[in-house]
Amino acid sequence: MNNTTITHKGDIVAVQAVDKEIWFHYQSPTGGQTDFSLMVMPCLSNEQAIVIARFWGEKLGLDPQFYPSN
Repeated sequence: MNNTTITHKGDIVAVQAVDKEIWFHYQSPTGGQTDFSLMVMPCLSNEQAIVIARFWGEKLGLDPQFYPSN
């Protein structure tokens, strides 16, 4: 059985909670290795960002990364 993960152009490949924001990193829309897309979702608090990042990480099969507020 092959356990290789296949990503497609435009797939979300990482989720980060950074302060009061969630950063969604997308695979390159052109398929290249040097460009990517980033969507930033503002939240009301760092705690809310962590909860939402965990939710999306679970749904997408990703391990979210957390960066607490200063």
